[in-house]
Amino acid sequence: MVISLVLVWIYLQIYYLPLPFKGVFCSKFKLSYEEQQAENEKNERISGMIRQKLDDMGFMSFAEILTTIMFSVLVLLWFFR
Repeated sequence: MVISLVLVWIYLQIYYLPLPFKGVFCSKFKLSYEEQQAENEKNERISGMIRQKLDDMGFMSFAEILTTIMFSVLVLLWFFR
């Protein structure tokens, strides 16, 4: 189990986190000013869409609040027995 945990952690580090030296050896990872602006606009559009979806959902219902509380208590009980 411990070996599996370490191997999965290494895999996730390599797969999802960028290497610190990736931009040093390859210039294709450096973005031009126009590409940076396009990336910023894309990120703003995505943030706006997420904000809109969150506003559309509205407040949590009583049942959702109770489920969240019960799940949180369950996790705390698992950790602290």
